[in-house]
Amino acid sequence: QVQRASEDTVEFAAFYDAGEGVQQLHERSYFERRDDVWVYVSGEFLPILNFGRNDPCWCRSGKKFKKCHGA
Repeated sequence: QVQRASEDTVEFAAFYDAGEGVQQLHERSYFERRDDVWVYVSGEFLPILNFGRNDPCWCRSGKKFKKCHGA
C-alpha cells in the first residue's frame, strides 16, 4: 500500500506471510533520477501501521479489519 508519494519519495507498507502470520514492512524510500531512470537510493524503516477494528482491511478485501485479518 502506498501511503504517500512525492516526486522522489515513496512511503509504503508491504504485508506478507512468512509462515509466522502476517508481517509488515513500513518504509520511506528515496529515489534519484539518473540518465532518465529512477534509481533507489536509500530507505528508512518506519513504525508499523496499526489498524482500528472498523478500518478497511489492509488486504483490500472490502471487509472491516476486525472481520478479515483482525480476527
